[in-house]
Amino acid sequence: MLKGSGLRRDAEKYGIVFNSKAPYEVLCTNELDFDEMLKLKAIEELVETYYNSGKTVTTEKFVSALFETPFKFYEEFSSFWQKNDYHRVNHSKKELYDIFYEFCGEREECKECMAEIGALLKFDMLLSDNLKTVSDWVEIDSSEEFKARKRDFYNNAELTEKYIPSLTGHTAAQLSRMCRIETFGFNVFEFFRGESKLEKK
Repeated sequence: MLKGSGLRRDAEKYGIVFNSKAPYEVLCTNELDFDEMLKLKAIEELVETYYNSGKTVTTEKFVSALFETPFKFYEEFSSFWQKNDYHRVNHSKKELYDIFYEFCGEREECKECMAEIGALLKFDMLLSDNLKTVSDWVEIDSSEEFKARKRDFYNNAELTEKYIPSLTGHTAAQLSRMCRIETFGFNVFEFFRGESKLEKK
């Protein structure tokens, strides 16, 4: 409701009540009461925290389709967030992913897809924040066999030049510090690129 704007001039016409101090937020209108505005504000903050930040874009593409509409997903997620008082404290990057996973685990819409959701959240987590410390629900292959496969990759010049050409010239030890290789039980990258549905490999 910026000063001089047409909407501000027509505030009385539309029953718009707004804060007199910048940024002049709308408090209610003829169509939306104060409680509804608070609800939308809470949803807006979650959209900003998760989707607009890029943290869970891939996972939300999958999870929101399990709900009636993407808005319904965020409406339910916001209610869960408020009920657990998560809006009252700041959260670490790791905690934000934990909360998303916790919400999905409590929803009937998601219960049969938790393996897929866990894989996609792991993908988003590594892609967006590359967290070094992850929660127990994140499946990490720490077997000696997998460690050996990663060492073989970093020591194979033909493979590293093919898959990470921008890092050509670095030693295997340097590559292992600069890169991260993880396994997934689903074709998450193809789903991320919109090339396929999420299916087991």
